[in-house]
Amino acid sequence: MSDPSFNHDNETTSEQPDPYTFRPELYSAAEKNDTVKVLSFLAGAVKPNYIDPKTGWTPLHWAALHGNATLIKRLLEKGASAPYHRKRGTNRRHSIAYSNNKEYNEESKDVYDDDDRSSRISAQIPNDDGGLIEEKSINDYSIQDSNDDYYNDDDDDDDELHIVDIENRKKLEDKFDFTKNTPLLWASYKGHFHAVWLLLLDGYSSNDLDSYGNNSLHLAAANGNLKVVKTLINDGANANLVNIYKNLPIDMCVNKYVRDILSVAMDKYASNTIDDNYSMHKQNVKSYKVLVNNLINSINDAMKFEELINNNTSVNINTLDIPLLMRNLDEVLHISKEWELDDVLIKQAEDLLLKMDLSLDLLTNIENLKKNMPITSQLNYSLYVNKVEKTIIEIEKINFSIVPITIGKELINQCQMEYWLYTYIKKLEHVTTAVDSNEHDMISLKKAIEKAKLLNNFSNSLLDISSKLCDRLFSELNMTRAIKSIPTVRLPIDNPPPDYWQPCDIGSVRQTEEYPNPPSSGEYIWDPSESYSQLKNAIDQLSSSYNGADLLGANPVIIAEAKEKLVRAEKEFKILDVKNTNDKVLGIEAAIKAAKKARKKNNKGKSKKAK
Repeated sequence: MSDPSFNHDNETTSEQPDPYTFRPELYSAAEKNDTVKVLSFLAGAVKPNYIDPKTGWTPLHWAALHGNATLIKRLLEKGASAPYHRKRGTNRRHSIAYSNNKEYNEESKDVYDDDDRSSRISAQIPNDDGGLIEEKSINDYSIQDSNDDYYNDDDDDDDELHIVDIENRKKLEDKFDFTKNTPLLWASYKGHFHAVWLLLLDGYSSNDLDSYGNNSLHLAAANGNLKVVKTLINDGANANLVNIYKNLPIDMCVNKYVRDILSVAMDKYASNTIDDNYSMHKQNVKSYKVLVNNLINSINDAMKFEELINNNTSVNINTLDIPLLMRNLDEVLHISKEWELDDVLIKQAEDLLLKMDLSLDLLTNIENLKKNMPITSQLNYSLYVNKVEKTIIEIEKINFSIVPITIGKELINQCQMEYWLYTYIKKLEHVTTAVDSNEHDMISLKKAIEKAKLLNNFSNSLLDISSKLCDRLFSELNMTRAIKSIPTVRLPIDNPPPDYWQPCDIGSVRQTEEYPNPPSSGEYIWDPSESYSQLKNAIDQLSSSYNGADLLGANPVIIAEAKEKLVRAEKEFKILDVKNTNDKVLGIEAAIKAAKKARKKNNKGKSKKAK
């Protein structure tokens, strides 16, 4: 098996309107294992049928050598194996490119024709009814969109350059034997398990030879890949074939376990005929088909869990089958990884399993939270509320949206308010009379009550208890502060000493710009004394907090004290009110006199100026 030069002289890329001129560039990109570039060329209608004139290699050879399953699938979909099938004379419709051909699948109950048995073509993956797997909603697993007429797959273009290109490729196909040094041989040699399966499914034979007479089993044995060796044996690869150096596959073996398997295969299948090998190949493909079907079906079943969750708004996990779906998918996924099935399917299964795992955690945590509500302690908050919150965060990280997230968030908000209400109730319920040191917790309780009122389905009984406690405490605190705010005032007495009345006890006429004349309104403005105003404000505050305090359950002692203080303050205020009225009369009279005096003085000044 000869290795072409890895220093391939790349053609210079020149932008031509005809896509087939870029075939050498596609080949070069495949040689460099540049997946993005190859896929871009293929998407731009560049055909994958370039043949290296020095080596006979195609882009498919390089994809197989690199084990690039993504490129292998896409190249096969675009007909990259056509030269091989044409050389073997096999029916191209049996290749994997026709896996989604509904019309053909309806016509054929078996994907093999008897006439093709000697060529050992690979069957597609049939369903039980003879059709092929179609799970486009999950993934276009099967390769498709090939063209039977290989030489006319470049659109109906009869220009001279196009015709020359077709003739050159015909010559190269005549020059090279495409049944030798096949992509399958390279994939086997490198131990690329997934690549091996894709090529077997497309119709490559495990008994094709390289330049030294090695079949795929020789090369897989030399690599020591146990899975590839098992697959090739099950596919009918000849374990008793000798190469040009008279070596059997077992002679090239570097692995004890592989040697043991080959030894059994040599005895077990020594008398196999072509038909026997063909039957083994069919059974091998059938086994692969079962695995793929199981994975697809498990994914389909698992995808139903989202509907189950979203349609069960009560979120009772006992009515759902998510644990069973998870177990089934996990088992199938484990096997699928061992067989290296399609990466996209496996990734989708892994994502679904993660979604189900997190969803089940969320449902379980929600149920546990509900059972332990109301949350009244920090320990229970950590055990139940935090778990729901953390699970929701993990689910939202993977951009997954389900109804239980909304339910969980509503429960979190409810539990937060319940927790804080219970916390502050516990702190404040034993306070006999609220004082300044209690205010911080009282304000927090009030805020929690306001937030709780905005929530749906919040406990009315808890709100009622919290509100009554909050109202009582603020009533007591306000009474306590109002009592403290009542000033000591000087009341009128007979024959007061000269320094008895202080500035704070005496009201005055407000001295506006027009003073001593009255303001533009025509009436003087009287400002009561500071003592009078302080007493009046204190009475208003005490009266407001005192009225209805008994209905709020305020402490009777503070109520009695407030009542006593209020009665005394009101009596003192009545006395001060009389004094304030008298002071007002005297003050305004004095302002009027001052105004008259000012006018007389002003008139005298005008007379002197007139003389």
